Amino acid sequence: MKGTGSAQWPLRGFFPDRRRRHWRSPSSALRWLVSGLMALCSWTSLPAAAEVVARMVLMTLPVAGVQYHAGKAVWGQLRVGDALTLEREPDNPYDPRAVRVLWQGHMLGYVPRAGNETVARLLDQGVRLAGRITHLQPGRSHWARIQFEVIIEP
Repeated sequence: MKGTGSAQWPLRGFFPDRRRRHWRSPSSALRWLVSGLMALCSWTSLPAAAEVVARMVLMTLPVAGVQYHAGKAVWGQLRVGDALTLEREPDNPYDPRAVRVLWQGHMLGYVPRAGNETVARLLDQGVRLAGRITHLQPGRSHWARIQFEVIIEP
């Protein structure tokens, strides 16, 4: 092939050159890629004070006990993506690892027992956890009515 660069380079002929209708050498392709990225960065530059925030989804669960708490009363106001507060309730008489799920101060229910051990331990250790509604299912089944994800915040 013409214009492929050094014969010792194992990836020669890997990058296309549309103008010349043949393949570039990897070294010229790297220069082309870097110059394109620099142009893109200057075109879409971020402010100097921009902060990268990473959140990790720990688990996705249904809210337990929606039928016994304010879930039915505030159902029409809930939206997918709404923030939820997770609050530890160590003096709960039924479950010492109980974690309340709150939406704008209204108690929707609890983190189910299947996942509350991990959430309770993390909250007890001071890890900042939050919740977010991921799915709202109207219907008769209270168990799967509100799905949410537990997020570890930075």
